[in-house]
Amino acid sequence: MNKEQLEEAVGKLNSVVTEFQADGMCYMDRAVSVTQVYDLIDQLDELVKVVVPQFVADWIDAHNLYGNNPLREYRDLENDFNEGWTDEKDASVYHWINKNPYAFIDALRYGHKAEKEKLYVVELIDNHLTYWLAYDLVNKVFFMSQNQKEKLNKFKKRFTEQEIKDHDERFWQFAVEVAE
Repeated sequence: MNKEQLEEAVGKLNSVVTEFQADGMCYMDRAVSVTQVYDLIDQLDELVKVVVPQFVADWIDAHNLYGNNPLREYRDLENDFNEGWTDEKDASVYHWINKNPYAFIDALRYGHKAEKEKLYVVELIDNHLTYWLAYDLVNKVFFMSQNQKEKLNKFKKRFTEQEIKDHDERFWQFAVEVAE
């Protein structure tokens, strides 16, 4: 519940109290209304975590920024970016913060949760045969498979964008998003 919703709910309670005052039942009905207002105030204190991209959540977690001054953290990152001290990941975070400053401030103040990353399969076609990029979880190697099915205990064939790019940037152009 936000401030506007609270004001609207209290306004409705006020009109109910006014109606009951006209009927001569003001004392008991006001007590009920005050209790209802306190219930609404309790709901206002419930924090809603901000949903941020995974790379921003990772950056906040890595820098242990909970409860810090969001404006100071932003200015430090901006200075590092302007002086060329940021790496590619910090630069991505800086650009995201520039587009979403209020979300960043709320994420530091109230906490955050990472949005679920999209998953992709890498599909290559050669001489009318289709191959999929796979990862052997036991031997920790990538390979091309003719079988699209994935054995969860042994092989992985759905990857995040970053996992694909970390393996080989050239595979990204063949990535196909997997429907949930």
